[in-house]
Amino acid sequence: MCLDRRSDMGRGLVALLERRGFAEETYHTFSYSPLADDAGRNAGMLCVVAEVTEKVIGERQLATLRDLGSRLAAASTRAERDGFGRSLSRGGTS
Repeated sequence: MCLDRRSDMGRGLVALLERRGFAEETYHTFSYSPLADDAGRNAGMLCVVAEVTEKVIGERQLATLRDLGSRLAAASTRAERDGFGRSLSRGGTS
């Protein structure tokens, strides 16, 4: 990763963190950069982490709503639309 003096990044990686008294699914973006000494040799690594849990979950929710809206719009008859609504009230999406 940083051994070849290049930066690297991991986006939206999942991690289970113990906080608020329970294990919580969280998402983070990691950025790794090499640190050079005065002679230009690798002397270490800088890792910057940003939590992106709200962004990842928001994108997931929007994708679900977009899919549901598309399915409802594609229903060609009132019976199909009504059946779709009943399916949703039972917790299904098909």
